[in-house]
Amino acid sequence: LAIGSLLLASLIWGWSFPATKDLIENIHPLWVNVFTFGISGLIFVIIALITKKRILFRLKQGIVLGILITLVETPQILGLSLTSSSNTALITGVGILLAPLFESTYKRTLPQKKYLLTLFLGFIGLYLITGGISSIVPGDILVFICAIFLGLYIFSTDLFEHKNKSSLVSLCAQQFLTISIISFVLVLIFQVPLNLTSLQTYSKELFLIMLFPTLLAYFLEDFGQKK
Repeated sequence: LAIGSLLLASLIWGWSFPATKDLIENIHPLWVNVFTFGISGLIFVIIALITKKRILFRLKQGIVLGILITLVETPQILGLSLTSSSNTALITGVGILLAPLFESTYKRTLPQKKYLLTLFLGFIGLYLITGGISSIVPGDILVFICAIFLGLYIFSTDLFEHKNKSSLVSLCAQQFLTISIISFVLVLIFQVPLNLTSLQTYSKELFLIMLFPTLLAYFLEDFGQKK
């Protein structure tokens, strides 16, 4: 069940990159984060209240994960607007390979040889897919920054949820609301305009992005790691 949840989350994220790219051509990426994560966070707050979960349980860990998601989603969605959806998906995938490296660093142990080989092959594939250093565009660099923090997020999720037995529903609410608030602050700082006509026109696409790659995929990923 846990492995199936992780596989389904990966499939949803893979589908979401082309769909998100079309959406952010009409609504600024920061506003997309504000709405998708904000609404998802509020849904989890409602679920927590119904199931009588403590919303503030391990709040510091939820905020830390929310900050890490911000450092994953913000450069990723900005990078997606500057590069192809296939590059975004594949470069992001390298971040998953970095998770064991963070774990080895945390435990102060040497990574296994098979992991180092896998990481090496992953970077070779990344080099070939992006067309080499000369063909790398600014969007690819932003997505690579996202990949680094994705590896750190996956490791931190395992550390907080699996080892410290955090409430999954409360943790999702906390981290989703954190990225929504941070994104809204960035919107105010950089005075990012919101086109209400585009918001109304693409409300269906925004809802689908909120429901599947945001709310459902992150929940499946967190659930899979916890198990």
